[in-house]
Amino acid sequence: MEADGTNQYFELKCPAGQALTGGGSKINNAAAMLKTVASGPTDDGTGWGVVVLNQDSADHDIVVRVVCIPIAK
Repeated sequence: MEADGTNQYFELKCPAGQALTGGGSKINNAAAMLKTVASGPTDDGTGWGVVVLNQDSADHDIVVRVVCIPIAK
């Protein structure tokens, strides 16, 4: 994520035919001045969204994960 002092939104969706069961995010550099502002299901319930604030002067990596299961037929 870019070092710009603003909130940035990241989102992952479940593949077609699968349902969301959870998700989350991980900041790869513990020393980075990053703050998770929000983390939760997307409004349509098909993925996971994360809002992160970068208060640092450098770019950093963030990992967003979504957990999905096949929908029973």
